[in-house]
Amino acid sequence: MIGNKSTKIITVIPNENTNNIVLAKLWIDPINKLILESEVTTRNSGTLKAKYSYGANKNFGLPASILFIVDVKDFKMPKSFSSNPHRGSSKKTKTKKQGKILLNISNYQINKGIPDSFFKK
Repeated sequence: MIGNKSTKIITVIPNENTNNIVLAKLWIDPINKLILESEVTTRNSGTLKAKYSYGANKNFGLPASILFIVDVKDFKMPKSFSSNPHRGSSKKTKTKKQGKILLNISNYQINKGIPDSFFKK
């Protein structure tokens, strides 16, 4: 159950070990056929959770917003994004912290129509 909705869980395990993704779980609303939540576990960056909200484009399976929740301690951030790349290493704490990213999506253009000439070489 997610909120008041009954869900089905699909677990995906890659066939090959060459992929960075170890495991993915999808919580799906079986009536509307929409992904409500997902959890992806990777080898290097920990676990990424996502919660999907739907609006006007729900019939196309397109979310209006996605809330990403990441384990900040495990999530590897490129050095170019760090506050001071020249600073020496500091003591690492073992407390897990979570970061949240909210992505609002709008102005979808669906089935706009593309002329057949676009697909010709």
